[in-house]
Amino acid sequence: MQQTQLDRIVTGSKVPAPRDPSAPKDACPSVRRQQVWIALHKARAQYAPRILAAAEDAVRTHYGPVARAIATEAAPAYGLSDEQAEQLADRGLDKAVSHCRAWDIRGFELYVHAAIESELRNAVTGPPD
Repeated sequence: MQQTQLDRIVTGSKVPAPRDPSAPKDACPSVRRQQVWIALHKARAQYAPRILAAAEDAVRTHYGPVARAIATEAAPAYGLSDEQAEQLADRGLDKAVSHCRAWDIRGFELYVHAAIESELRNAVTGPPD
């Protein structure tokens, strides 16, 4: 489900909403997305540092292109170049991977969107006090 222009106006968000996971475009990416999330969740539960680092890298690798696409789509609304937006997307994704403790993939995807939007907004207005 894509966020409409009207939804963006009502919520004040300049970043499109995440795609509805109940209607995957392709089963393989959906399965892979779920696999990397489960691996990260298990690694955190067991706290095996090497496994945790590998799981976090897998999540970053899988979500990196998505995060960059989200940021570059929203970049013009913030007056940022694509290059700046991609750097901010990577930073937002890193924060999401490090801080999000959502139990399911949907919660994580929402967190990623919020982290990216926060990075874009802070690049223009500065971090909140």
